[in-house]
Amino acid sequence: MKRDARLTIAVANQKGGVGKTNVAGNLAAELAAAGRNVVLIDLDPQATATTWALGRYSGRGTADVLLGDATAEEVLVDVPAFRIRMLGSVPEAMRIAERTIAANVGSERALSRAIRDLSADTVIFDCPPSMGVLTAAAFVAATGILVPVAAAPEALDGLVQLLSNLCRLRVALDLELPVLAIVPTRFDIRLRIAREVVDAVRALEPEALTDFSIRESVALRELFRPSRPDPHLSARFNRSRRLRTSRRGGSPPCPHRPRSLKPPPSAPCQRHWTSSPAP
Repeated sequence: MKRDARLTIAVANQKGGVGKTNVAGNLAAELAAAGRNVVLIDLDPQATATTWALGRYSGRGTADVLLGDATAEEVLVDVPAFRIRMLGSVPEAMRIAERTIAANVGSERALSRAIRDLSADTVIFDCPPSMGVLTAAAFVAATGILVPVAAAPEALDGLVQLLSNLCRLRVALDLELPVLAIVPTRFDIRLRIAREVVDAVRALEPEALTDFSIRESVALRELFRPSRPDPHLSARFNRSRRLRTSRRGGSPPCPHRPRSLKPPPSAPCQRHWTSSPAP
């Protein structure tokens, strides 16, 4: 398939923890549900997207494609639950691949060459939280950028840095590379600072800012809890749950809160040694 006929989106932000992986994964699943042939490529050495879709993964993936040891079609993995195919990331292999291609001339075009003959009409890159060679390679291969921005001041600084670096990259590599959308994430409408951050993004990029936001979800965080929880934490959770269910009406008592705010009576000092009484 020709690159011009393919939708290729790089989900990127230099700031970590803004929801890049969640946006990339859910966007891939929704586009696949709409009937598109979607490939999700995990470029992050942390491999969060790979863990989200494939669990613990140690096979061939993105690193092998970048190093030329395999073609993209050879190492694609089906993800039936989301109706997508994926190039997985193995942390150690991705770090080696990043160092290797960074030492080569024209390394920023390695990814574009690797996916040239990929049989898909939609490719989504989950980029690492940095402006290194992997993110630059995704920008060269992409037809547009989607930027998740957490509703926090530090994430706004990351957006400003990303847009500045993007301008320099456009000039250096003669790219168009439009910003398709800026999506506010981890948004809590009750917080004034969150609303102010969104207003600042609107003043900076009014045309790219979406008219919707993604709120913070505790349930989504719990999806990544350990498969073998700490027995002490489980016991404390069960004890707290019994306290809540045994009391009807009103807020449940906190097991860590003292029943009285009065200080306990002072206890006499207990020595750790014995001494003979004074004569």
